[in-house]
Formats: sequence, C-alpha cells, structure tokens
Amino acid sequence: MIFQNINAIKPLELFPHIQEAFNAVLEHFQTEQRTCVISATGVGKGHIALKLCETYADQHILIITSTAPAREHFKKDLQEKVLGYSDYRKTDVCIYRGLKNITNDDYSYIIIDEFHHCGAPSYNIQIQRILDLNPNARVLGLTATPIRPSDGRDMC
Repeated sequence: MIFQNINAIKPLELFPHIQEAFNAVLEHFQTEQRTCVISATGVGKGHIALKLCETYADQHILIITSTAPAREHFKKDLQEKVLGYSDYRKTDVCIYRGLKNITNDDYSYIIIDEFHHCGAPSYNIQIQRILDLNPNARVLGLTATPIRPSDGRDMC
C-alpha cells in the first residue's frame, strides 16, 4: 500500500534519472522480491532509498549501512528531506555491526546500502539471519561496486 502523508510539506522530488531508477525498482518489486540498483557514487542511490521510505512510510523498513557516519547521514536525510524522521518511526537505520541486535521479523522492506559488503563472510552471516527472520520482505541493494574487488564475486 502506498502511503500518503497529509502532513507532508512537499514530497521528495527526484531528478529524472533517479526517478527512472526508482520507478524500475517499484516495477521490479511487482514480480520479484529482491532487486539491486547499481550506479556510480554520488548519482543518487540514497535518494532512491529515501523515496522508498517516503512511499511506504506505513510499512516497517530497515536500512542497513556500512558505517556509523552513513547511518547518521540517512537519519539526517530522513529528518530533513523526507517530512521529518518522527514521521518515520517504522524506519530503522543500523550499521552492519549492529545487525546482531535486530530481532524484528516484521520488516516489509530491507534496504542494504553498499550492498557489495554482503559478500564478506562477517557481514553475510548477519544479513542472512535478517533475511531469514523476514522471508517476505522486499530487499533493495544499493551499490557502485557490483563485482567485489577482493574476490571477484558478482553481488547482483
């Protein structure tokens, strides 16, 4: 169900190329449970995540980031660009290392920033545990590096 917040000051507007990618994500989610956006650093992958949070604000969403600064950046962007973080109490933002503390089994969407890190054994175990807890969640991976340089693994 798409959520429309009547208290919204202004919906997040995306540049045309980001809107096109966001539309492709939504279309892919019509038939698939998992999808990945591959795009260069700084092009707007984070805005796709924010728009997904805005669009499905009534759903429980988990955003996984690789670092604490990235986590804080997402929280700040949710607050400043997407109607205010208090409107998104169902959106959890954590770093990979914090996944061991997540026990929720009701996420509708799981957004994995820097998705290529999931291939590392230390991350993979916790990511898989979260996916097993939430077998019906739609999963969106975001990366600029679909092929892991360390082992050549194709993550998408």
